[in-house]
Amino acid sequence: MGVPLLSDIRVLELASMVSGPFCGRMLAFSGAEVIKIEPPFRGDPSRHSEPFAEDIPGPDRSLLFQYLNANKASITLDITTATGRDLLKALVSESDVLIEDLEPGVLEGLGVGYDELANLNSRLVMASITPFGQNGRHSRWKAYNLNTTHAGGSGWITPTGLSRRMYPDRPPLKIGGHVGDYYCGITAATAVMFAILVRNAGGHGQHIDVSKQEAHLTLERNMVGMYANYGFLETADTQDFPYGGCFPCKDGYVEILAHEDVHWNSLVRMMGSPPWAMKEEYQLRATRRLHGAEINPGLESWTRKYTRAHIYRLGRRHGVPVGMFSTPTDVVLSKHERERGFFAKVRGSNAAGVTRIPSLPYKFSSSSGIPEQRAPTLGEHNLKIYCDRIGLERRELARLAQAEIV
Repeated sequence: MGVPLLSDIRVLELASMVSGPFCGRMLAFSGAEVIKIEPPFRGDPSRHSEPFAEDIPGPDRSLLFQYLNANKASITLDITTATGRDLLKALVSESDVLIEDLEPGVLEGLGVGYDELANLNSRLVMASITPFGQNGRHSRWKAYNLNTTHAGGSGWITPTGLSRRMYPDRPPLKIGGHVGDYYCGITAATAVMFAILVRNAGGHGQHIDVSKQEAHLTLERNMVGMYANYGFLETADTQDFPYGGCFPCKDGYVEILAHEDVHWNSLVRMMGSPPWAMKEEYQLRATRRLHGAEINPGLESWTRKYTRAHIYRLGRRHGVPVGMFSTPTDVVLSKHERERGFFAKVRGSNAAGVTRIPSLPYKFSSSSGIPEQRAPTLGEHNLKIYCDRIGLERRELARLAQAEIV
């Protein structure tokens, strides 16, 4: 059994909600020690974000917080105070990575920007995650997941498929949940790993400027590249399939993609060779793709008769590309994920009991797995980090708590 990949890496996480904490989570589950720095009293806003265990609100009952901050330590610190900044510097001096998501210029204004911190620790890798980057005319703009996904182009091409057919005049939609912020967190974690590799080869750290908008732009690089190079503007209609895609069935939705002639012929046989599908103009892809408005209603009238599983089994038997849209219930109860151990059971820090949260989507053959630990309570590790790690006297820690600095 090997050792965790990042067992010698110490990370400070001065970030809240999703992107920065998800970056920290990726590093924590690869073996890094991640110390989460939270404001005193209320902590990370995600502590107060739904959903809550048993639908009862509480700072230690947020399932979003539990997921994002498993396997981390929590300390409290007010960095707007001089003493708070001194403590931050002491922590940075013995850390490898700092993840932060404050507005550009805030840390510099407090005297703890990258240049100042790098003078204390030349090996420091600092990742700054902001909506639009550290420079440029939009760098000081405030934004949330809704704003950055649309600024990155993702919203422009939604909705497509069935939703577009049902509501052709629907305007661009919000990307579901925190998907955009999670992707930015993955982007930041990848950049941090690259920077660690470079540092280990050359001895010096660096400052990583992560723009959420630009992370989203990489997802839509084809759409952006088409306009930048050819002046062609993709829309929800041009992004859609000529025919096929998402269709309703008895118990949900399925995806059917039969663009190649061999797949189309198999699909027709799978449906029992209905007369509407036998038209001459449907027999070749070049002409078939011009008749999506006629083909899709026929496909939908067929899929509505059957369940997802039945259509999927038929697709496998006939060699037709078919996919099932899984519900959260399907995923959680999946025997496949149970066999892979994807959902980990974590005992919470309160009466909510055991929580099941997703683990990492990859496994290493040559390193040991990281046991899933519950997310920390607010300031749970103040004593361990401030006293045992950087040498504060216990009475000094008590004084700082009374002064509301920690």
